[in-house]
Amino acid sequence: MLASTSIESVAINKVKMIRVLHIEDDHVDARFVSEVISTHADNHCHITHAKTLTNAIKRLSRYKHDVVLLDLNLPDSKGLNTIDSLRERFPELPIVVLSGNNEEANALEAVRLGAQDYISKNVADAAQILHTLHYAIDRKEHEVNLTNLAFHDPVSGLANRNLFFNNLNQSMQRSDRTKARMALMFLDLDNFKIINDKHGHDAGDCVLRECAKRLTSCVRKQDLIARLGGDEFTIILENIKDRRNAERIARKIVASLSEPIDINGSRVISSASIGISFYDGQIEISAETLIKQTDIAMVRAKKAGRNTYKYFMRNSKEINSPGDNISVLLDRALEQKEFHLHYQPQIDTETHELIGAEALLRWNTKELGSVLPTVFIPLLEDSGHIVEVGEWVLKTACQNWADWIKGGKISANTTISVNLSALQFTQEDAVKAIAKILSKTGLQANQLDLELTESTLLHNTERNLHTLKKLKNLGVSLTIDDFGTGFSSLPYLKHFCFDRLKVDRSYINHILDNTVDAAISSSIINLAENLGLKVIAEGVDSWGKVNRVKSYGCTIMQGYYYSRPLAANTFLERYACAAVIH
Repeated sequence: MLASTSIESVAINKVKMIRVLHIEDDHVDARFVSEVISTHADNHCHITHAKTLTNAIKRLSRYKHDVVLLDLNLPDSKGLNTIDSLRERFPELPIVVLSGNNEEANALEAVRLGAQDYISKNVADAAQILHTLHYAIDRKEHEVNLTNLAFHDPVSGLANRNLFFNNLNQSMQRSDRTKARMALMFLDLDNFKIINDKHGHDAGDCVLRECAKRLTSCVRKQDLIARLGGDEFTIILENIKDRRNAERIARKIVASLSEPIDINGSRVISSASIGISFYDGQIEISAETLIKQTDIAMVRAKKAGRNTYKYFMRNSKEINSPGDNISVLLDRALEQKEFHLHYQPQIDTETHELIGAEALLRWNTKELGSVLPTVFIPLLEDSGHIVEVGEWVLKTACQNWADWIKGGKISANTTISVNLSALQFTQEDAVKAIAKILSKTGLQANQLDLELTESTLLHNTERNLHTLKKLKNLGVSLTIDDFGTGFSSLPYLKHFCFDRLKVDRSYINHILDNTVDAAISSSIINLAENLGLKVIAEGVDSWGKVNRVKSYGCTIMQGYYYSRPLAANTFLERYACAAVIH
């Protein structure tokens, strides 16, 4: 409890009314502080009270306060966690800690963590409380001003490079935790140097300020816009649902920045080239890599004629038409039935029998012709459409395979393998959706094989294990795809309930001419066999590789030596009721 020290009248130098929120669960201490301040602040201080941190946060969110007077031990928050919670939500709010007996060490640590000052309850009087509150407000204001100078661009008023990198790292960390997609935009003003040279640097600064204002009007309040220097801007967009959300913002920016700017009676026309990349924590990359990717996309926008936007693509060279808008084409591809499946056989080289096939997605458009999967699949993943398209692939493959088995064209002892993307696998209703498809198509669970890459399983191990067990209980077969390219292969094999393992084609490709790849392939096959897993070698494209892989003990193979992926009709013509594959 606060000491009832003698109180003298306090002369208040500050005439501005200050609004204090006192967070204290002890009603005696709360009443004492309230009376002290109300009696001796000459009506220049208004105090309200909250008993819990939860209640305080609600009040601070609803009403403006100038300073918080805080007891560290609350019913719903103890010690320094209270400071962290308040600073995270209200970073510009001054905090003064009221410390009790034996709490001075905690109070000092609270100041180190961001509180402006502390007062001991045992010696606090009106003069000290009021002086400390005013001092805390002044000190916080000074800190904010210094922070603005350190983290904001003096010309545009936007965040500067330092604040941008801080926020980018924090945004990526949040995406790692939540798997929520974020977008990064990199903007470069077109012809800004010409404006500077022709109209002078003052005019150039006016253009930068006007562009900053227009950019701010195009994004949400929570989005961060930064000027990196010169004519370069960046925007961090968190919690972007899909590619189309980012595209809408990009279009608004392009339209807004292409409007003329009036500079001292002269109309200056500028525009921007924009690069866009996405991050959702599924593939671990650094902030520097994400920036490089976005910069590559921006350069593509420049080369495409400027005053436009482009996305970063892992295989950007494979789409080189400046006028194409592949995202728009992808949006309508499913509706217009432009997707179709090809099937690549999986062969038992001992019996020469067809033991199954892998269903592979293909896309043909009138505008672009046949688009490579290495180009459009990453775009589907970036946009989130991979969930919808992946469901279509699973449903179509299961229906076709069930119909072929029912029609006697394919043996009931075969399986159809379908790739399950990371986004599909992490959907809350993933297992239910797969069970529903099996029920609807009539395919038996043991006739479906689901392929998952190692990278799909890198995060949320406990949750992934739970999902895999539910899939196993459903009765489907599980294959770990591209084995050897992930980060924690052996722990996965030990804990996860896979039935089959695919040796990645990158090792099979050089199995005849690279002793390291040959040794790795042999070791993977031996490891799988010792763990009781079936092994498939993919990418087998020659007789020499068939013999080498067989010598390591693997007899199930997939690759161009046996067949390229085939359209459904061609696949049936070649493999329907085929007893022997030569």
